[in-house]
Amino acid sequence: HTVFTDNRMAGMSGLELCQVIKKLNIPCNMYIITNEILSIFKEQAKVAGAQNAFNPPLSTNDLKQILY
Repeated sequence: HTVFTDNRMAGMSGLELCQVIKKLNIPCNMYIITNEILSIFKEQAKVAGAQNAFNPPLSTNDLKQILY
């Protein structure tokens, strides 16, 4: 399974969502879409359990590289 999440959501951030999924040991690949500065945010995302973080927009080619 694969999860793409925005980092800024009502009630829970993408980082928090990844932490919950990681804590529940749900096997999936997680990716966070964010407008944050990637050089800082990517490490936070990986600690939370995400495979990677990206700035929008993602093209079809970007998605293909991520998924395949």
